[in-house]
Amino acid sequence: MSQLYTSQSTVDKLLTIFSSLFPAATRPTRHLLAWLLIAQLALESAPSVRCLFRQFLSKQTDASLNSYYRALGNGLVTDASIRQALALRALTIVPGALWQEPILLSVDDTTIAKWGKHFDGVGILYDHAKHEGKSYGVQSPK
Repeated sequence: MSQLYTSQSTVDKLLTIFSSLFPAATRPTRHLLAWLLIAQLALESAPSVRCLFRQFLSKQTDASLNSYYRALGNGLVTDASIRQALALRALTIVPGALWQEPILLSVDDTTIAKWGKHFDGVGILYDHAKHEGKSYGVQSPK
């Protein structure tokens, strides 16, 4: 693991920045949620909170796995509130000269790597015509 995420000054800066994304949460909850984001950055890909905890969080913090689940289950912090906070944060980097122009933000909300041919945007996922012995797009005679 990179020393970047274990350097105390870097961790303190990240905790401060990420904690600000959850203004409605209590200070301990903000701290736990910030650690979850740091863990996702450090591991680059994790299929679950349990995986983040086993591989990173348990080595860096004293909090229990249940603490992270409770922080995520907090009604004040929702997916929508996190997305809104991140979008507002992203918009702060737009130069003033472009404030009157349309802005497009493209966000991939997955936390694990994608592979294979069976997800949105890859191409034709299911060709009904193949199963009838005809080419795609060819009409059968009536």
